[in-house]
Amino acid sequence: MAVKLTNQVVLILGASSGIGRETAVLFAREGARVMAAARREERLRALQSELAGDGLQIEIATADVTKVDDVNAVAKLTTELLGPIDILVYSSGVNTKERYMTSLTPTTWEHLVAVNMNGAFYATQAVLPFGILISLVVVLLLLFTGWKGTAPDSYSPSQPRSA
Repeated sequence: MAVKLTNQVVLILGASSGIGRETAVLFAREGARVMAAARREERLRALQSELAGDGLQIEIATADVTKVDDVNAVAKLTTELLGPIDILVYSSGVNTKERYMTSLTPTTWEHLVAVNMNGAFYATQAVLPFGILISLVVVLLLLFTGWKGTAPDSYSPSQPRSA
């Protein structure tokens, strides 16, 4: 059964690059009403300009997913500009070369958890008061180890997994 995305309100966090950016492009091309949010405003403006060149309009906002106030503000702005949020895409995620416990520092660990876990939690909580969540899509970086049977690393356990 095909899902119709026309006029669905979509909030995408982590939309300035990678999977988040491509997700914003795809949703916009399918007729969704998109709010693209990330830390890097210049990249968001470039995305908005690119899509405008194709006749597609998106809204953009800067937000740092490690800051609960930023995430709450972008959820509120999305509903003010586009209406109740139907779909949340959480595409913010970080990795580190120092992922093994023997080289991982507490500062790096705290950053991994802040972005990969806390940010997803903040985003989910932020959208619940502003709309009926039809679909919650958590899109994070692919796990390079963890699921492939290699040595455990610090990045994998900080990733929310679905059953």
